[in-house]
Amino acid sequence: MMKRLIMLMLIMFVFSSLPAEARVALPSLDTSHYFIQDNAGVLSESSIEELNQMGTHLEEGTGVEMLLLTMPSTGQEHRQDYALKALREYGVGKQEEDNGIVILLNLDNGNEYNNRGVEVQVGYGIEGYLNDAKIGRIIDDVAMEHFVAATEAEEGSEAAASNYEQGLSKLYQALYEESLEAYGYEEGEFTRDTPEADTTMETTDGQTLGAGESIFRLIFAMVVIYLLFKLMGGGGKPPRGGGRRGRRRGPVVFFPPSGGGRGGGFGGGGFGGFGGGSGGGGGAGRGF
Repeated sequence: MMKRLIMLMLIMFVFSSLPAEARVALPSLDTSHYFIQDNAGVLSESSIEELNQMGTHLEEGTGVEMLLLTMPSTGQEHRQDYALKALREYGVGKQEEDNGIVILLNLDNGNEYNNRGVEVQVGYGIEGYLNDAKIGRIIDDVAMEHFVAATEAEEGSEAAASNYEQGLSKLYQALYEESLEAYGYEEGEFTRDTPEADTTMETTDGQTLGAGESIFRLIFAMVVIYLLFKLMGGGGKPPRGGGRRGRRRGPVVFFPPSGGGRGGGFGGGGFGGFGGGSGGGGGAGRGF
């Protein structure tokens, strides 16, 4: 009885030492401009309209769906995990081609990850022309100077919003143009049904993204509990007598999956919603 009580107290201690995962749910999509979801309020109406037209043109010509999502905060969830969640749960990209792209801007720098930054996640169907290293280089080349300038301006000021807007617009346009090239866009027509792989791409990004720490903590806690169980219950002497002793079994430890299930999309006429792509091909991000 005492051993069980001690074991219960140890389990409670281990889990109480883990930080609470204050998760922020994905916002409902604004259906008037599916491809641009500005929840942080850093984009002008004209920019939203212009970028959404790019997204619409890309989807109609290639099936590629590119979502720009801005968030005031992703809570205690790393921005990479949140971008991947958006890719999967919104169902960005056609499910058969897995050709979704999510660009996430997170403005909150108050959690344990120093989480303010930009993140790009793509489906497996995009990796042939946009791998991790190439995405990272594009972010550095076209957007980072604007994002850094935004953080140096007064928080919530027009100068900060303007720099975020410029950085996001240039990044969205750069990824849009890479997609046009991959699908052979010439003289107003797409000449390829499938994207051409970029054989000149870099292979390493040189950045440590640092996501998945919460999963590691949970696994670590389960391992500690398992070892404590073995330590508390596995050291007794075997019972005397001629009867055969049954094999002692430790607890079964279940490890949670690292990502969500496939998004269901939203269906409908025209572009009525994303196509349900499963996501998870890769990506890159930068903090600032």
